[in-house]
Amino acid sequence: MAEKGEGVECILFCDIDGVLCCSPQSMYQLPGRRAWDSGPVEALQYLFREVPSLRMVLSSSWRAKRANREGVDRLLAEHDLPPLLGVTPRLSEEHAARGSEILHWLDSNGGARAFVAIDDGELIVSSCFGKGTEAH
Repeated sequence: MAEKGEGVECILFCDIDGVLCCSPQSMYQLPGRRAWDSGPVEALQYLFREVPSLRMVLSSSWRAKRANREGVDRLLAEHDLPPLLGVTPRLSEEHAARGSEILHWLDSNGGARAFVAIDDGELIVSSCFGKGTEAH
């Protein structure tokens, strides 16, 4: 993983299953045995081309195991994408905490000029945007 996010312009907080791996054949497999779906990967490559300062932070449940994080970095490299900048903290086992985990990462790492979070589940943030606000 790369250095902390101080001075980073744009951050992409990204889930894996349901975002980059959408087909039943690719979802929920071990990182060494999966291929990302081509459509989402092409969209990701487009984002990185259009926003050269973009860096990716893993907000997926994949962040919990080192082997999974390393697998994501390998897949990023295979598609000529920069390595992960980092991972969000795990504040809860519940998916609903991901919005707060993203805000916590931003606060702990110097923030970013802009950020986007892509997840196949609902993201709810309870600070910064107001209690119970949904991020879209």
